[in-house]
Amino acid sequence: MKMSVIRGLLLYFFITINLFVLAQTSEMDSLRKVINQSIDDTNKVFSYLKFGTFFQHDPNLYDSAYFYYNKAKILSRKLNYPEGEVAWANQLLSINKFFENLDSAEHFLIPYIDTCKKYNLEKGMAITMANLGSINSNKGNIIVSIEYYIQSAKYFELAKQKYNLAKALNNISRLYNQQSNPKALEYAEKSIATLIQLNDTIGIAYLAALSNKASALKYQQLEDSALFYFNKILTIAQSTKNNSQICSSLLDIADIEINRGNFDTAFELINKAKGYQELTQSTFSDFKINLMLANIYLKKNQLTLAQKYADAAFNQAKTIAISSFYVECYSTLADINAKKGNYQKAFEFNKQYIRINDSISNIEVKKNFAELEAKYQNEKKEREIVDKEFTIALQDAELKKKNAVLIAFIIIGILSLLFALFIMIYFRQKLIIKEKDIKALNHEKEKIVLLSQMEGQLKERDRISKEMHDDLGSMITTILFKTDTLKYQLKLAEELEAAQIIYNATSELADRLSEVIWAINPDNDTIESLGLHMRVTAAEMLDAAGIDFEFHFPEEYPDVEIGGDERRSIFLCMKEIVNNSIKHSLASKVTISLIINDNYLELCISDDGIGFDNSNRSKNGNGLKNLIKRADLLNGRCVIDSLNGTTIEMEFPIKIYKS
Repeated sequence: MKMSVIRGLLLYFFITINLFVLAQTSEMDSLRKVINQSIDDTNKVFSYLKFGTFFQHDPNLYDSAYFYYNKAKILSRKLNYPEGEVAWANQLLSINKFFENLDSAEHFLIPYIDTCKKYNLEKGMAITMANLGSINSNKGNIIVSIEYYIQSAKYFELAKQKYNLAKALNNISRLYNQQSNPKALEYAEKSIATLIQLNDTIGIAYLAALSNKASALKYQQLEDSALFYFNKILTIAQSTKNNSQICSSLLDIADIEINRGNFDTAFELINKAKGYQELTQSTFSDFKINLMLANIYLKKNQLTLAQKYADAAFNQAKTIAISSFYVECYSTLADINAKKGNYQKAFEFNKQYIRINDSISNIEVKKNFAELEAKYQNEKKEREIVDKEFTIALQDAELKKKNAVLIAFIIIGILSLLFALFIMIYFRQKLIIKEKDIKALNHEKEKIVLLSQMEGQLKERDRISKEMHDDLGSMITTILFKTDTLKYQLKLAEELEAAQIIYNATSELADRLSEVIWAINPDNDTIESLGLHMRVTAAEMLDAAGIDFEFHFPEEYPDVEIGGDERRSIFLCMKEIVNNSIKHSLASKVTISLIINDNYLELCISDDGIGFDNSNRSKNGNGLKNLIKRADLLNGRCVIDSLNGTTIEMEFPIKIYKS
């Protein structure tokens, strides 16, 4: 039964490896294509680095990895791209053969701290600090390692890289656990909370955080709580088929059972772990298995077997070269030799145990731990001060927004006064022309003078319309352009809103000025000009409102002129009716007809909307009153039918002069 399970696990492992190799090959081909086709830019730097990672795990391919890493470095320097060179330096650490020892790796990496500070590379600083923490952890420099990891956590937090922040907190917790320091539990819980924010409750970092928490609880003699979390880790690892974590969890649970004296249960758990260790080929797990077996046989007083497994663990500790592993081996070997009566060897092993253990867990270390915590809290307070300063800056920005809105209203007021001035000039000129027309009609004998005056008036109207178009039109266009440009330069919502208000008001002013210019320009004193202007304006209004429309206008207009007053009044009637249809009728279609018979102009506008109560016009607003009033002023008529939709027919007598 046991052999069939092992065969099944080996088959699963073989299939998984092959699928992984196929996926990796496909990714390599895709990335190689990107590198070959891309130009020399910053993205290509990171493509080189990523491509190099495909070779860094096989010692036989280290040269290939170094080749692509070196390309990344050369391109970074060519582009003057310090972020790329910092990334290269950190990536190069993965190739062990290029550094004689951990000290040389540390000396290589330290100068890049200054590079990150100089160019304000938060992400690069975080990764550099984390790698220096890893190097010093392997060297046994626990205090230095924790300090680097705390710095990396700060920069990961600034860079808003929560996953890497959780990993840094995990490393701090792990190192505190090595010292049986209660702070380990605090950092483990911070890491768990961070990963939960990321909805990561099954990943490697989350499992590591749970493991750190369980270990911290175990060191505080809370074995039941620790066992709960180790079993939780085991359940998650089994569901995700994480063989390495399954092996580690089984050994952690076995360690608690050893402490409780449940050796048979511990043996069973260790044997299960062996199967997963053979699949993963983990030297770390193999070390733990041998050391745990040595301690079990030591407690059972089977000293030969205890010596055998302790020696195997010690040889593996030499390979792994981590100080805390030596401490565990020396302690066990000292106890074994003491029980065997080899007191000289026991003394030597105990001496080595004390020497290494004191180097990583003496009084000075605890003092440094306190200093590290104080330093971390001070930096936290400094960040809080920066946040307060930022809040004050926001308040200042809010005040500036209010000032900008006030300025906007002042500008709108000025524009409104200008518009009122333009209207006053227009109506004054209109009054002058009207008075001259009356005098001309009362003095037929002075027709020659009248014609001359009319010609002068037309020229004056033409001059005014051109000046309004050229001068005022240019000014308004400039305001529109400047305001539109300003909108793309502003970032604050209130400032953008103020700029939009100015833009909309100026745009409306431009439209109204255009109508004034059209009305006073004598070149437009024709039936054809009126018809075309009404058609274009109505089409724009209805199209903007999303309403279908149908026009019945003459294909050819009579070659006659129409006075400016009559022309403008008829146009405004049309605009008023169309505007009412858009706002109140809920119509889906509007039909407009223009018919010219003899000395009458007929305008008919109908829609398929909801209509209104024609017997009570007082409730229908000022629109209808304005229409009737305009018709009366021109001696015309206005007929309104609102039974099925709304139909308004208007008839105007027009003063036709032969052109």
